Amino acid sequence: MHDCIRPTFESPLSFGLIKSPFTVVCRYDRAIQKTGIAMNPQADWDAARFMMDGQAVLKEMGVARIRLSNDFEEYKKIMLKVRGKLSEHFDIDYIDTLEQEGVWFMCEDRRGNHIANQALRFEDLRGVSLTTALKRRLQRIHGGVAVQSHPVLDNFTGRVAYHGDVWIRREYRKQKLAPVFGRILQAYAFVKFDPEIVYGLMIEELVRSGYCARLGYVHSQLYCHGWEQDPDFKRPRYVTWLSREDLAWQCEESLEKLAAA
Repeated sequence: MHDCIRPTFESPLSFGLIKSPFTVVCRYDRAIQKTGIAMNPQADWDAARFMMDGQAVLKEMGVARIRLSNDFEEYKKIMLKVRGKLSEHFDIDYIDTLEQEGVWFMCEDRRGNHIANQALRFEDLRGVSLTTALKRRLQRIHGGVAVQSHPVLDNFTGRVAYHGDVWIRREYRKQKLAPVFGRILQAYAFVKFDPEIVYGLMIEELVRSGYCARLGYVHSQLYCHGWEQDPDFKRPRYVTWLSREDLAWQCEESLEKLAAA
């Protein structure tokens, strides 16, 4: 049974998108009492408000239904039906902890047509760098070894969130849905998982076209020139990321301004 937030949002998760900024502050007050970890209620308040405003902007763009779920079996069925493919990073055949660590976010129009999708996965890299974690994961997916990697990934460890499998229907790309759509899940990542960074992997063409920035990423760096067993290994890959500070700055910007960028 879905927990519905009328009129446009439904989620089977107990940790669905925040219904009000106040609930964020209350939840973190309880978390601080239990863990003793100091957090930033104002930043989470801003992120929650950002998500709520984002839902309103998406509705104005023609989005009638927003879905949030951690059922990756269902996600795989939907992706294979709608797009004919699924990113291995969110495929239960490769990653068996998605239900506990991941969430997917999907939009539909009034006719029930699939408009857009994206997914998120939390990773606890305590004692392990992002370089090592990516090499292990990509080796499991593709086999072989990376042709080249950049040392910047050695600096990322601890709590991180991987954001990927982003797709938007062509006619909605013209409406500049990406800046709002991408940032909503990035804000959700910081409120839900409290990571140091949210990161993604992107081919060079998308980075150079400016899509990386429109999706909300502030930083990008050539990560590797490919993976030996990957069919597309000749295409340079970039790692893109934004930090807590980057997100806090973005949450201060109006969504209307971002959508018009």
